[in-house]
Amino acid sequence: MLKQILIFVTTYLLVSSEDQFRTSSSVLHAKTQPKNVAFEDFGNYSGQSSTGMNYKKTYFISRYFKSFWPESKSICNSFNMELATFETLDEAQNFVTILEKNEYFKANGRFVLVDGVTDLQGSPAEWYWTNSGEKIPYSIPWAAAQPDNFYNNEPVLSVGRISMDDKVGFNDIPANYAARFACQKTELIKN
Repeated sequence: MLKQILIFVTTYLLVSSEDQFRTSSSVLHAKTQPKNVAFEDFGNYSGQSSTGMNYKKTYFISRYFKSFWPESKSICNSFNMELATFETLDEAQNFVTILEKNEYFKANGRFVLVDGVTDLQGSPAEWYWTNSGEKIPYSIPWAAAQPDNFYNNEPVLSVGRISMDDKVGFNDIPANYAARFACQKTELIKN
């Protein structure tokens, strides 16, 4: 897995280094920013946290590789991002809508890992964001028949669909399930 991560990071750095080779030609200056080969920018959300702070998030989905939940969290952090969290129910529902409309996800995805976890020893209905340690403060918009804690081994939160015909929603899955994952960059906006 480490080898796979190093390949994507190296590729990203090589693509990003194109900026240093730009000349003074106006045609070359009009060139768009290099594309991040590891992640696809797939949506934004602006809202207000429960503490009254305004924020804007940009979500990124892993493009060509899947990972287990713990590694996904580390990969997001290595790109100065966090595994995606949702401050409000509106933001969570917006994320579901973004996935439903995203052509890449429609063709390639069943689940996208996000930050939430539960303690299987306690109540599976209690879900937490590991980025903050806070309990998720709203009723999660679960997919049909979820969460089911299948085989008493599904402590990780994901967004997706059980089969390609299902509607997108939140689902609990095992921590050792390799899936694409969603990272976020958060910008705090001063009032």
